[in-house]
Amino acid sequence: MYRIAIVDDNETWCYTLKAVLQHHSFNVSTFTDAYEFLNVAWQFDLALIDFSMPTRLFKRELDGSQVITQVKERVKNPPFLVLISSYFTKDSLAVAQQICPNADAYLSKSSGLTRIVGLVKDVAANQPKLNASTPSPSERDAQETRHRSNLRT
Repeated sequence: MYRIAIVDDNETWCYTLKAVLQHHSFNVSTFTDAYEFLNVAWQFDLALIDFSMPTRLFKRELDGSQVITQVKERVKNPPFLVLISSYFTKDSLAVAQQICPNADAYLSKSSGLTRIVGLVKDVAANQPKLNASTPSPSERDAQETRHRSNLRT
């Protein structure tokens, strides 16, 4: 099953979008904390990442552009990364591309759930599940340790 992450500080938006995507048979996880998502980003095939995530208490949140950049740097086979925002308009999408050139696509929340679901379906139909067999970081470490021990014997 195609695995989707929604990374957004707005819990209502996460809940709504998750319900809609699950109705279309997608496996969906939500994250209101960008750092939590970064720890498991390798597990997903597609991520919808909010551009504007505010600072919370004394912990600085990453904005969507920074999250996307870090995923591209850290994950060998990164998920398809969509930068999404309520501030984007058709005219400002060019600006979004300049702000975050590492995103694979850009969407405005105001474009509606039908458009968002359409993009997700298009990506799922045209992109293989890159991370289906990718081991977790701890699994990779265990595999490397076993491999090194086998080389010594």
